[in-house]
Amino acid sequence: MLRIVTYTFYSIASERSGIRLIDADWSDRCGWIVVQRSRRRLECVVNGTVLHPDVSVRFPIIRWVDSERFLLADARSDGMSHNVFLVDLHGNVQHSFCGGDGIEDIAIGKEGTRVLIIQNYTYAFHKFGHTQTKQRPSRISNREEAAQRKNGEQTK
Repeated sequence: MLRIVTYTFYSIASERSGIRLIDADWSDRCGWIVVQRSRRRLECVVNGTVLHPDVSVRFPIIRWVDSERFLLADARSDGMSHNVFLVDLHGNVQHSFCGGDGIEDIAIGKEGTRVLIIQNYTYAFHKFGHTQTKQRPSRISNREEAAQRKNGEQTK
């Protein structure tokens, strides 16, 4: 029989504390990491240590890269500004790039040098220093396809 073990590794004392938990990640090798807002200020809590990275992030996503670095990303972007930041355990940004708009999730490769960014209609693969973006195939229903053909025939 499978035994489920629960453990609270981070808690916020009160809703009145002004702290809002936004995202978290856990790794057996690295421990836990949390991104939260404390009185409108962004904080990253790494195994109990509070960091204040000097980045502007409105909709944060946080993921471990390895035991000494993590990714902090803003899910929304204008499509040109850098919104994915590689941060060390002192809160210093080591590298950044544009991950695009509408980031849904981020997956990190085992060796920590490859990042897969999952978005609504695209996915971007980033190996630090090089980015490739591909469109997901669009799914058009038969009804929409027929309407497009009909409209195309009428305008010719």
